[in-house]
Amino acid sequence: MASRIYRFPRALATSAGHAGLGVRRCQPYLPRGVPMLTTSRSHSARQDKAVELKVPAELDQLLVVRGVAEALAVLEDFNLDEVADITLAVDEVCAQLAVGASKGADLRCIFTLNDTELSAAVSVLVAEGFELPRDGFGWHVLETVADSLSVEEPAHRSTDANREITVRITKRRSGSAGLAQVWLTSDP
Repeated sequence: MASRIYRFPRALATSAGHAGLGVRRCQPYLPRGVPMLTTSRSHSARQDKAVELKVPAELDQLLVVRGVAEALAVLEDFNLDEVADITLAVDEVCAQLAVGASKGADLRCIFTLNDTELSAAVSVLVAEGFELPRDGFGWHVLETVADSLSVEEPAHRSTDANREITVRITKRRSGSAGLAQVWLTSDP
C-alpha cells in the first residue's frame, strides 16, 4: 500500500544540499500541534482510498478536521446536501470526543472513500470517567445525517483513563448529481 504524508502549515524544513545542482534536500519537520495528513490507496477491486488525519484533541483543531472532511466530500463529487451532512457529522463526533479526551491526547480521523460512500473513523484516548453521550441532541443529529453510525469501546466498558473510543460514521452517495456535475452543467 503506497502512502503519502502531508504535513502543514510548516511542512518541511530544508537544508542546503547539492547547492551546485540547484537541488535542495528536504527533511520533515513537525512541531507538536501541527496536523498530520496521510493518504493511501488500497489495491482492492473497489479502489478504496484512505486519508488519515491526526490532530491534538482540542476544540480549536476541529476547524482543520471539518475542512478536510468537507474537501474530501467535494473532491469525491458528493452532492451539496451530502457534503453538509458529512461535515456536520464529522464535526459533531470530533467535538464530543475532544471534550472527553485525555490531556495531551490526539484525535485520529481515518476517512475511507470509494465509489459509493465516505466513511470516517474518529478515535481518541478519553479521560477517566468519560462516557460518550448518546441521548442528547447532538447524537440525534448524528443518527439522522449518517447512514451508518457505530461506537467501538473496550469490551469491559470501564471508565478508566486512557481507554480508546472510536466512532465510525458512513455516508452513502445518493444517485443525484455531485457538485462538479452541477457546476459543469449549469447555465451561466
